[in-house]
Amino acid sequence: MRMPEGWHDPLVEALRDPHVGAVAPGIYSITEPKCRGFGLDLTGPELKARWLHKEGSTPSRVPILPGCFLAMRRDTYRDTGGYDPGMQQLGGNDPELSCRLWLLGYELLVVPELEIGHLFRTAAPYPARWTSVVHNRLRMAFVHFGRGRVERVTRALRAYDSFPAALAMMLDTEVDARRAEIVRARRFDDDWFFQRFAITC
Repeated sequence: MRMPEGWHDPLVEALRDPHVGAVAPGIYSITEPKCRGFGLDLTGPELKARWLHKEGSTPSRVPILPGCFLAMRRDTYRDTGGYDPGMQQLGGNDPELSCRLWLLGYELLVVPELEIGHLFRTAAPYPARWTSVVHNRLRMAFVHFGRGRVERVTRALRAYDSFPAALAMMLDTEVDARRAEIVRARRFDDDWFFQRFAITC
């Protein structure tokens, strides 16, 4: 990561609002500095994430914050359960955490005055399987989404060769208990989230 001097100040300032659950800077590629993103959203029922363009110079609400560099208060992290321990390896952690925070009633902000450099690797420095990515997208759907959206996500992800193995991995998780816990605690449902950001899924 490449951070300018005083990088933490605008993030801490944005977090002074108790309604804000987490914040992130703009992110640029260290190897390709022209490639910049300011938060992310989702594209369709495959739940692929894509970078958003800069919208103005003041903090703005975004559906997903990049996990490569974000900040939240310690009590928020603790009270919301942190990262989902049922997620496997990599892929899908950022969308799940961000969606959960929104459903619990928090806001997520990108602070565009701050831009941080990130080294995007061409390959993971540890064993990584596509099965885990598909599993994590399925888990996000099963934990947070209603029946119709779960059906659409499942139908879309069936196109991947790793879908059967990813679905089988769900048997080793407590997805039903996790869903019940989240549904009891949340203020909004998935329809609200997708309508809030005009995301088609």
